[in-house]
Amino acid sequence: MKIISPIYFSGFSKRNWLYWLSDDENSYMRQYPRATIAFCIIMWTLFLLPSILFVYSLIVLTRNDVYIVGPLAGLGLIGCILIGWGFGNIIAAFMHIYLGHRATIVFILAGAMFILITYYLIFLFA
Repeated sequence: MKIISPIYFSGFSKRNWLYWLSDDENSYMRQYPRATIAFCIIMWTLFLLPSILFVYSLIVLTRNDVYIVGPLAGLGLIGCILIGWGFGNIIAAFMHIYLGHRATIVFILAGAMFILITYYLIFLFA
């Protein structure tokens, strides 16, 4: 049995920006079909988990102030999607479709910034 090892790039990967068209992914899926399914499940879980936690925290923190949260929730959800992409990119390294350290850092930091701005504006207006 062959060990699955991640492939990391320090900068932006020029050849994997269109990873869904990549030959590496197709050969990887043919070589490791069960691992591909497991990594896809983990990737979707890490993609959706920040959004679920964000919506839950908004429900808990703003019990009766739903009218304030509506427009601002979109900004926070965009941040959650960016964080999910960053976490999914880490898992993508095991599938040999990693976008690079810089892309991961940019996704996670930009997403965290959007979420912090959302929380700040909610508590500013609440």
